[in-house]
Amino acid sequence: MVQNSPPLGFFPPTLDQDLLSAFIQDEIRLHDAFTLTVGTKFEHNDYTGTEFEPSIRLQWTGSPEHTVWGAISRAIRAPSRIDRDSSLGTPPYFYPSHRQSGL
Repeated sequence: MVQNSPPLGFFPPTLDQDLLSAFIQDEIRLHDAFTLTVGTKFEHNDYTGTEFEPSIRLQWTGSPEHTVWGAISRAIRAPSRIDRDSSLGTPPYFYPSHRQSGL
């Protein structure tokens, strides 16, 4: 449970959340010097549902001492509770006096 305060509160103050995650990957040798790695991560959270995060990598090994690789991936940032359930309090406002001295 979160303790709410005047500057920041969470509504509802108590919340149960689930996060499920799975990852699968395969490495495929294309040639003696080339390897292709493909994979994906599946994630399910209560805010955005199911997310699909694929990844592909190609690796070239020119010699035992030298390897070059490049990758393309999709990553997500799952929202947190502060992104979705927080509420900022109203700051106190002080109004100056309308009386002016000497006029």
